[in-house]
Amino acid sequence: MTPILGFTFPPQVRMVAAMRGHVEVVRLLLETGADKDRADKEGTTALMMAAMRGHVEVVRLLAEAGADKDVTCKNGLPLLIMAAVSDHVEVARVLVEAGADKNMADNEGNTALMAAAMCGHVEVARLLVEAGADKDVASNSGITALMMAAANGHVEVMRLLVEAGADKDVTSKRGTPALHILAADGNVEAARLLVEAGADKNIGDNEGNTALMTAAMSGHVEVVRLLVEAGVDKDLTYKGGIPALFLAATRGHVEVAHLLVEGGAYKDVTSKEGIPALHIAAANGHVEIVRLLVGAGADKNIVDNDGNTALMAAAMRGHVEVARLLVEAGADKDVASNSGITALMMAAGNGHVEVARVLVEAGSNKDVGTNNSEPAMKRRRLVS
Repeated sequence: MTPILGFTFPPQVRMVAAMRGHVEVVRLLLETGADKDRADKEGTTALMMAAMRGHVEVVRLLAEAGADKDVTCKNGLPLLIMAAVSDHVEVARVLVEAGADKNMADNEGNTALMAAAMCGHVEVARLLVEAGADKDVASNSGITALMMAAANGHVEVMRLLVEAGADKDVTSKRGTPALHILAADGNVEAARLLVEAGADKNIGDNEGNTALMTAAMSGHVEVVRLLVEAGVDKDLTYKGGIPALFLAATRGHVEVAHLLVEGGAYKDVTSKEGIPALHIAAANGHVEIVRLLVGAGADKNIVDNDGNTALMAAAMRGHVEVARLLVEAGADKDVASNSGITALMMAAGNGHVEVARVLVEAGSNKDVGTNNSEPAMKRRRLVS
């Protein structure tokens, strides 16, 4: 209890005065010997209450009186982080100038700068950076302030950190660089900021993916355009990763594939299993991707490890328009796989009448047989 003129006031009085910003009441209580750091049953002190509510003068008064500026709530959240999360710039300034630990972390290893970056609070972040807060320290999960700003799309905080010298190529514990986060989200403005600041465009993550692969797989055209124009290696893979063009072909992202092909990506690129990009596009029925690749000079008769061609892939899946396009482009209709199967036999064996019709009308050999089977048309009469 705090005695004033013969009366005794409970500690809740300090809390209410601090919470409501009553500077003179707080001053009076301090002058009469109130415990500056006494906490309530929730572990909250008067300084914490004033800071959370943004009462700058109360915070200043308590700080000057010697209140603990690095106090944490029962959840381990430091006072400066509370101010950063709440975007109370002047409260943060008072705390920093009074000597609060700028790099003090919560139980998860997050600092006030990380909190400001995550929330997009530019002025709090600027204050902390100018005060010398560590820009590259990582949380327990390996995330830095720059990565938090990137993950939440806060471009101005990113700009501030980059200009202050933050590591642009830092990776999380999972090995994910900031540029990859932006590529996955399709945030071209933030990605441009990193690229123009000199971030490594070709850096890979722990799974062997580059930012270009990530953007290509997600169909983020403008990020792909940015990276291609910036001179990224379009065919680069790490640790058996899948090339960007193959990923675009798999997902049917035509504009992405177009940018990559125009940018000089290898058109006959294969996956680590030996599947060409043309095959995966044909197998998935992505006719415009097939048209793009064929028109750009991709090998129409390139085979996978089993000797299958793109025409066989289309025939087996029943993709009529893809099969028609390949036939019209001059793909070999009668070449056989390693097991002696032709495109017509694949169409016949899987009941794809229209594909079989396209092949027969184009002059496919109806009497060819496998290494150990009867001719396609004898096995199943599909085409009249």
